[in-house]
Amino acid sequence: MGNTIIRDSATKSGAKYFGSNRIEREEVACDLIKELTGYNIAELITERICKPMNLTDTEWISVPKEKLVCDFQATDGYASVRIESHEGHERNLYASVRDLAQWGNLHLNKGLIKS
Repeated sequence: MGNTIIRDSATKSGAKYFGSNRIEREEVACDLIKELTGYNIAELITERICKPMNLTDTEWISVPKEKLVCDFQATDGYASVRIESHEGHERNLYASVRDLAQWGNLHLNKGLIKS
């Protein structure tokens, strides 16, 4: 990236971030995390959050699965399935209702996981 600094990348403040060569913040965060940890965002969250909490039906996927629910953001009110990168910087995190409930319970218990 030459003379680019992390702040410029994160805020897209330099002239090089406009037009066809634009860098998205999510991609910068993903690249930075991978450089620092050796894992992409999806791998890091899977290893450090999903596995310890036993969230077995939560993952970034590029092909939807029958048992998983998708988010929706459509003007017509229908759910949209997002088929994007499985590295964790896109909006295609799928989770089962059970895993979402467990995630909510974690917050209700102020971050404590009850066995």
